[in-house]
Amino acid sequence: MEFPVIRPSVAFSKILPPPVYVLPSLRPRTAGLIVAQEGAGKSFLALDDGFHLS
Repeated sequence: MEFPVIRPSVAFSKILPPPVYVLPSLRPRTAGLIVAQEGAGKSFLALDDGFHLS
């Protein structure tokens, strides 16, 4: 499944080093975002109900 790549906001760009991909949440009932960071391996952070993947 592929997601459209949205340019990160200034806040995200200050917190996470580029490239940072801001993805729409897979949970339609939440207003959270999923941030996928490409670096020394892939780390995923879901900013919704405290749901985290690593």
